Amino acid sequence: MKMTLKKLITIFSVISLIAFSFASCNSNDDKKTEAEDTTLIDAKEALTIQTVVAADETSITLPSKVTGFDDVSVTWASTNTAVITSDGTVTAEEGTASTSVTLTATLTYGTQKETKTFTVSVYQKSHELTDAEILDAAIAKFNFDYDSTKAYNVIDVPETIAVSSKTVTVAYDSSNTEAVKYDSDKVYIYGGFTAASATVTATFSYNGITKTVTEDLTIPAITELKFIDDTDADTKVTSSVKFNSSSKGIYNEVKEAKTEDGKDSIDKTEFNYVLNAASSQITITATKIYNEDEEKMMTIDQMVSYYSKSTKQAYKNMIDAIKTLESEPTYENLYEATLAFNSDKYDRSTYTYEVWLSEQTRKDENGEKIAYSADDSAEIQASEANKAVALIKLIFGIDDVNVTYDSFLESFYALVELQIEYSLYSEIPDNTIYGYEVIYSTDYDTYPTGVWFKELRAVYDSAKPWYKQVGKWYDETNKYSMGLTEFEWGDDEYELSNGEWNEDFTEFTVEAEDETDITFNVTDNGNGTLTVTDGTVTKTLTFTGSDLSDDDDD
Repeated sequence: MKMTLKKLITIFSVISLIAFSFASCNSNDDKKTEAEDTTLIDAKEALTIQTVVAADETSITLPSKVTGFDDVSVTWASTNTAVITSDGTVTAEEGTASTSVTLTATLTYGTQKETKTFTVSVYQKSHELTDAEILDAAIAKFNFDYDSTKAYNVIDVPETIAVSSKTVTVAYDSSNTEAVKYDSDKVYIYGGFTAASATVTATFSYNGITKTVTEDLTIPAITELKFIDDTDADTKVTSSVKFNSSSKGIYNEVKEAKTEDGKDSIDKTEFNYVLNAASSQITITATKIYNEDEEKMMTIDQMVSYYSKSTKQAYKNMIDAIKTLESEPTYENLYEATLAFNSDKYDRSTYTYEVWLSEQTRKDENGEKIAYSADDSAEIQASEANKAVALIKLIFGIDDVNVTYDSFLESFYALVELQIEYSLYSEIPDNTIYGYEVIYSTDYDTYPTGVWFKELRAVYDSAKPWYKQVGKWYDETNKYSMGLTEFEWGDDEYELSNGEWNEDFTEFTVEAEDETDITFNVTDNGNGTLTVTDGTVTKTLTFTGSDLSDDDDD
């Protein structure tokens, strides 16, 4: 029974993320008409080339692509191919002045085309460059080229530029070092969850004179994060988190695995969020999660109802199978009980009665193992069936004379919905605060936008009681831990299904291995710690939030 959302999202896999490949919050977001699509216009504006060329230069770069616009191609034409050819080859003319050449770029995007012209000045061979012209030529060679589609850019920038054997030095400064930093001939641009702006100033110096060039950068807020992990030869995982301007998001994770049914595993969560970028925190409330069985999104209440209903039905099928086996103890009914108790494991179409029968063994009168046979007597079949019934009744606690099949189901039904609700709400964000830290990387194969959550971990919220915190509580040794649905106490492990919380979650009573009841008393200290005692051992447990972007929490 899959009930996690990764834990949202392996939100923000979300949030997974929050996965922003994320299915879009609005299915029409990506369906832009040509009139609405500004890709070509934006690419045209971004396209730049060197427009001043010293006489001793033999080429300039005429790009066939525009950085950040992979779907836009560029071709070139020259009005004077004797000086500059369409591939950028430069041949300076004789003389002491300069030659102007018009280069025309044709940008193509699908069926759309745009042109942009550049006037390039090529100094003639006998022209003596002034200091100012040397600076101008250096500035013309300078290209601050970055990919605005990436949340993270690392740009190589020169600290010196050579012009006709002269060396021009370049220094850099940023007006916003949180968003744009310079270090050791590189400029780093960091996208964040809020939009930012910065001015990068490049100061060119030669022979005592200087000129400055400024680049005004607008760094848009991150709206989508992706992480692609295909290190496993059999599995490729794409996690993404997508945000939109109305404070809604989607976490999505798809595992492309080799499964028997050929289906990918999908983990998806829709959520609302409130961002506090100043404190690197985001408050998340899950609104819908993906039901992989039904292949659709459901609210949390719908998920609780769905899993409660399916779990109740599964247990009813088990009890019905045991009741039938008890009244008619045959191999065929034992086979039916096996299917009922292993509905997730066995498929009747492939795991037939004949296959099951061939796998079973019993002991003969000499204690030797022998295979089941359809020809075994009714007495033998009844003996084997009754052994199975006795074992199952023991496991379910129905061996007690005061417990009937119906009373077992009644008590189970009362518990299962609560247990499922606890399971979901102990993992799913409900106005839950997460602290986040991001990875910035130029490994765009793994992080397509250059960014992913290094950590997206729930933090302790003093406004909530301990049992509404998304995470678990541990002592310093990690040998003692507590959550709503299970906890470890030294060498012992307990599950909610074997015990019961009181109404205010200050006591948990569970049956120990010796069939005696143990009561754990829990005190919420209101500071991110619990004091827990079983009457003999007392431990202080500290809260550790679940990390929604880390598979280790699964």
